[in-house]
Amino acid sequence: MLRFYGWFICALVVALIGCTDKEKQIDILFRDRPNMRVPVNSRIYNAAEKVLEDMIWRGREPEGNHASSFTIDDGELLLQKNLPAGEAWVCFFFESRNFTKRNHFHNVWKKGINGEFTRYNWVKANTELEYKAGKEFLTLLDTLLYPEFKKLGISAAEAREYEERFNIPFESWLLSPQDSYPWNYWGTYYDTHLKNVKNEQ
Repeated sequence: MLRFYGWFICALVVALIGCTDKEKQIDILFRDRPNMRVPVNSRIYNAAEKVLEDMIWRGREPEGNHASSFTIDDGELLLQKNLPAGEAWVCFFFESRNFTKRNHFHNVWKKGINGEFTRYNWVKANTELEYKAGKEFLTLLDTLLYPEFKKLGISAAEAREYEERFNIPFESWLLSPQDSYPWNYWGTYYDTHLKNVKNEQ
């Protein structure tokens, strides 16, 4: 009997710690980005908690002027500070869709390192993955963010910008000027980070 109670108490402690860890992720998110705080009973809260079961939040920002990003190796979500609440949530959930394609991004990275991509094909491959993630994100806008933003009084201006961006044909992205996305992001990455890694090998 004592052995049973000992096992039961251990199991209970493990369960409680697991819940605490899960809650801690979203609590830390709200502490680091207080304007993102939403009611516990909101659908955004529940969806964000689910995202943070797979991704990691450490409060860090992405490099450069990018609003958001994520790390392929461990799935850390990166968000700029002081983003308006609507833009922060848009970036949060958009990166969660990008994260579902992390294995594909990793394969593109490996091919780039191995010299299997020209600069153009490197940019195209990465941009195509983001475009697919964006198309999935449009569904999330309609089913989650737009209704909840309206209910919570959060501006949907940035969400509409994302909607416009991903409703244009993919080929139009590749025809963009070299000093705009995707060339000023993935092209620059190819010219700097990728070449530096190649040289270190």
